Amino acid sequence: MTYTSTQRAAQAIAALVFIVAGLGHFLFSEALARFIPPYIPAPVALVLISGGFEIAGGVGLFLPRSRRWAAWGLSALLVSFLPANLFMATHPTDAGFPGIPIAVLWGRIALLPVMVWSLLWCTRPAAQTS
Repeated sequence: MTYTSTQRAAQAIAALVFIVAGLGHFLFSEALARFIPPYIPAPVALVLISGGFEIAGGVGLFLPRSRRWAAWGLSALLVSFLPANLFMATHPTDAGFPGIPIAVLWGRIALLPVMVWSLLWCTRPAAQTS
């Protein structure tokens, strides 16, 4: 498959971001569990599971055979983070963000579709020209 140099750079950046973020889920699982709304059970387990999927997806972005599948899986994972992002924006103190401007917390939600689009764009093979 052929990718532009911009797509390849975006793939590498996304892969590293997801791997680092996934590792953060293991290092800071208790703190991240506060982001999950109280009506969702087992928040620490969900943080660890999602961290594992982030790492796996990040690694998958480096591998040609799994790159597109990894992008779709990470996109689904990002969508699954919507309840946590909404909880953070609507209950910043409970989520551990009492001093963060509310616009920043809502901005995280606005970034989700951009991140999904970016993942799907950078893993879609470029059109070949003759």
